[in-house]
Amino acid sequence: MTLSRQDTATIPVPGASTDDAFLGGKLHCLQPVKGFRAGIDAVFLAAVVPARPGQTTLEAGSGTGIASLCLVAGVKNLNIVGIDFNSESVELARRNALRNGFEDQSQFVVGDLSKSLTDLEKNGIVENLYDHVFANPPYFAEKEAQASPDAGKAKANMMGGEGLDKWLKFLTAVVKPRGTITIIHRAEALYSLTQAFDGRAGGLKIFPLFPKADMPASRVIVQGVKGSRAQMTLLPGQVMHEADGSFTPFAQAILRDGERLKI
Repeated sequence: MTLSRQDTATIPVPGASTDDAFLGGKLHCLQPVKGFRAGIDAVFLAAVVPARPGQTTLEAGSGTGIASLCLVAGVKNLNIVGIDFNSESVELARRNALRNGFEDQSQFVVGDLSKSLTDLEKNGIVENLYDHVFANPPYFAEKEAQASPDAGKAKANMMGGEGLDKWLKFLTAVVKPRGTITIIHRAEALYSLTQAFDGRAGGLKIFPLFPKADMPASRVIVQGVKGSRAQMTLLPGQVMHEADGSFTPFAQAILRDGERLKI
């Protein structure tokens, strides 16, 4: 069924949802009450993808489309494809695109990254097609944390047996030669991330995000170039919160003003 923007106000959404504001209210997106919910990680991820007007991008594990739509909101004439295993999340992503006026620039499809590209071609996922690809993969290995009782949230949060290697294999296959691959993840996963990038993308830039100035990094953004043999660079990173818990000017510029982050 093809939805119009008017339909999104009258047709019930799948399951209970909330209407959440992003980028200082520039985006209003539906998210499930139960299940995986995107937050500030998705906004930071979108901010750092070095897309330019007219290019084509892909988000793996796009969920309800928050990171993809933040990226489209910040870069004019950008075309984006999002792929996710959860059909209800994909339906919400499509609605979110319609509600925010980005239906002509975005396509969200159901697909399993562990399948072969031949299996995914029916959804328009093509090898060596995208200028930039990006992802916010599951943060926990199956043995590291207790799974959520919500099946959708559990699968979104828990990394399967192939781990990050499966994600990098897929992202490397679909991005163009010399295109960028960008991932945000837990800081503790940095070693696994660099191992997964090895032999697939070089010139890695590692950008840590610190909760507060006196705390270790909690997140890392890792960005590489397919086929590059350039050396890795560890960047200074940025602090997200002041001592009183409020966002720093850096974080506010990204989260509320939608500024781009070049690393």
